[in-house]
Amino acid sequence: MKRDYKPVLFIGLGIVILLICIYFVYAYVNNRNINQNITNNISNTLENESLDKLMPESVNAESLTQIRPSTVVKYEHYNLDDGSINYVESSAPEFLIGKNRADVESTFTQWSVINFTEEEVVLRRELSQGIRPEYIMLEEDDVIVVFYNTNKNEREVRQRTDIIVSSLPTEEQERLRNGIYVHGDDDLMRRLEDFSS
Repeated sequence: MKRDYKPVLFIGLGIVILLICIYFVYAYVNNRNINQNITNNISNTLENESLDKLMPESVNAESLTQIRPSTVVKYEHYNLDDGSINYVESSAPEFLIGKNRADVESTFTQWSVINFTEEEVVLRRELSQGIRPEYIMLEEDDVIVVFYNTNKNEREVRQRTDIIVSSLPTEEQERLRNGIYVHGDDDLMRRLEDFSS
């Protein structure tokens, strides 16, 4: 009996052709992925280089950080005599929204910026017990009036505001009736902004 090798030959040849097709498909897909990776790497490199050329060396992430309406501003008063810290936290006043660290430092010249992120800004002012507050905020005729804090018995008016005291929370009304002592123009501006918002 003579064996017929033709079917075996066709099956073998079919397997070889199938393997060659699989190899070419694999090579095509793999080559395509490699080309895509190379293209991505080149475009990323070009983007980074162009950004580096456009941005001056002095620009860093912190200088790009800006105060948002959700930013918490913490005003710390550091007592040099006993090392105690008193602070007040509030949401960012409207005049600070959109400002970066350099803007805040130029606005609050008597304060140090301790922390500056989009979530929280911490400002610190160092005080000594020997330093008297410069101003007193009081309620007078249902508005906030700012007086110079002098040694005299007479009070000299620095500023009469349009802020209606009766529209403020009860605890703030009480504090204003007793007098709120303020250190410096920056602190005064911040407090008045807080009351008017």
